[in-house]
Amino acid sequence: MNKQVDEETGYIPVICVIARCKHKDIEAAWEALKYAKRPRIFIFICTSDIHMKYKLKRTKEEVIEMARSSIRLAKRISFSDIQFGCEDGGSAEFPILPKFLLDAKSEIGQGFSMQDYGRSDKEGATTVTLADTVGNNIPQELGEMVTYPKANTPGIDDVVFSLHCHNDLGLATANTISVHNHQMCMCGSKASGSNDQVAMAVKCRGEHVMNGVYTRIDTRHIMATSKMVQEYTSLYVQPHKPIVTNCFVHERHSPGSDGILKYRSTYEIFSPQDIGVERSQDYGIVLGKLR
Repeated sequence: MNKQVDEETGYIPVICVIARCKHKDIEAAWEALKYAKRPRIFIFICTSDIHMKYKLKRTKEEVIEMARSSIRLAKRISFSDIQFGCEDGGSAEFPILPKFLLDAKSEIGQGFSMQDYGRSDKEGATTVTLADTVGNNIPQELGEMVTYPKANTPGIDDVVFSLHCHNDLGLATANTISVHNHQMCMCGSKASGSNDQVAMAVKCRGEHVMNGVYTRIDTRHIMATSKMVQEYTSLYVQPHKPIVTNCFVHERHSPGSDGILKYRSTYEIFSPQDIGVERSQDYGIVLGKLR
């Protein structure tokens, strides 16, 4: 914890621990982070009817109280950067989730509703995360779930509103880029959107079709990071995965090979160098069924 400052940029990273709405979890989180320069706690609890009823066996009012009590404790033991997660929030019938958040309006600054998020003098979270825990949503649904509370909650502009997508229907990446703040996993998993795809989607389309959204990710490290993750986890990406496998390989005698020989941008929307690939590496024209 002593060497946290990046010598080139002076940036001090945020160190985050996740915790349930249980006091023992929050106390353990503080013990782990109390010497960090920028500690954050991510407190989460179920917010869908089905999870509250069958998993927690609690009423909505009891869940709100658990959230309020947990965030109060986190503030009391010196956490100033608090993120609150709505587990399975994506499964709540619209507009139940926004209503669930807004119902706690009188507890703003003490619970997880949003009016005073971001104000350090209040007891509240600085970030709220909506989780599509079972991967059941489509972009339009999640868009409505985000825009409704943002349009109807005073003070919401001071809040970082993030999205955590799961990939059960193969929509995690599409859902993730449907909002500006997101959580994701490098190269994708069952549980998350794919960081490399999101980063390149923002790089290629953010300025023109995503209201100017941008990322500070240095995409030139994508390929090296992907290979490092695969090496450390022994989990290898599928051969046809976008971005990090064969998006620069074209079949001989196909329209693609003809186009790239004349002008590469006809079939490649970004260059290999944009993701850290040398021209001679993982790149070329291959023989296929049309040879």
